[in-house]
Amino acid sequence: MRELIASNLITVVVSKFGDEDRYRISALAQTYISRMHPPSAPAQERIRLKQAQLTALSERAEADQKRGYVYDPGFILIRSEFSGSDAVAATYLRRALGAFRICDYDTAFEEVSKAREIAPSFFEVARVEAYIAAGEGNTLRAQTAYEEAMALRPDYPPLAVHYAGFLVKALDNGTSAEAVLRSALSQDENPTEIQTELARCLLYQHKYDEAHSELISVDIDKMRNARGVVKYHDLLVQTCTRSAETYFADGDSQKLETSMIRLAEAIRRIPPHALDAQLEKHLRDGESTARRFLVREGSTPRGRTVAATIDAIATLLGDPPSAGGAIADLTADRIGGKISFIPTDKPFGFIDSDDGRSMFFHQNSLVIRADFQALKIGTPVTFQIGSNAQGPCADRVAIK
Repeated sequence: MRELIASNLITVVVSKFGDEDRYRISALAQTYISRMHPPSAPAQERIRLKQAQLTALSERAEADQKRGYVYDPGFILIRSEFSGSDAVAATYLRRALGAFRICDYDTAFEEVSKAREIAPSFFEVARVEAYIAAGEGNTLRAQTAYEEAMALRPDYPPLAVHYAGFLVKALDNGTSAEAVLRSALSQDENPTEIQTELARCLLYQHKYDEAHSELISVDIDKMRNARGVVKYHDLLVQTCTRSAETYFADGDSQKLETSMIRLAEAIRRIPPHALDAQLEKHLRDGESTARRFLVREGSTPRGRTVAATIDAIATLLGDPPSAGGAIADLTADRIGGKISFIPTDKPFGFIDSDDGRSMFFHQNSLVIRADFQALKIGTPVTFQIGSNAQGPCADRVAIK
């Protein structure tokens, strides 16, 4: 090999990021071989067919690059310097992902192995293997493959995002995921997706203020994908509602009020097309926390701030308006008491009020219906007077 290189019959293409060096036959050697040792006609035909196949694969790969979304796990990046072998490997990787979608893991890994034979140093081979292994639940194999991919291509932001997601979901390692994402921020001139994933990582670590700051700095007009906009708004709402839940449990009214103000601001930013079932669920979670707090806080300035957020959620979700809004609905004429009796497997119970009455209530009359499971004899509650067919009863019951 050294003699061939020294005589300029073969040239060496030195690769970066740990890829294998490639050897090419020089133009002089190609001329000599074609003249002195021309291939037979059948061999030439086979070569032409292979060239046509490679051309078709390269053209498809180029088209996929133009219309694909680089942060989609199914997107395969083709390296320009190895477009031929990468295009072939990408075909096997797409087949692997197809088998993965129907949970045919054996076939998926067989296709990955074929891709590795074609392009052993192609980082996408390791990345797809890691993605499939993680989906199968083989954490060790996934981690090894992700580390291989990162070693081969440490400067590719989508790979960093995929790896960080794995670190959080599979390894519960938010600290390492945060470091990977912060490193990737400078590698993408439009880091909106990285910022969003970094905020998700910070939220996972309960760093609520940092997550919120990261999200409000995102220029959503530069999002490359419409689905990314939906995920952004959902994550912003989650950041506000989860922090509110934590502060409510901790009894930190000031921080909870801040979370509710941020939630109201987030609601104003939500476009109609971003309101899907998942976002509605997270808004309902925030509404639940806000209602609990409002019952406890009453008609104070802080309570009115939280009530305004509840009203904003109701308006966005199309709930029927109540006279006077949430503040009047939940704070007017409340009476204290304790749970006195709840029949087994029945959706109702009784309250001994502070003024000496025994009041019937139904599960549907709770401010937060899910609280019914937490009620037991002696649980302090507040309620308003309502009525049913039998007469007065407790309505809008809330745990004190």
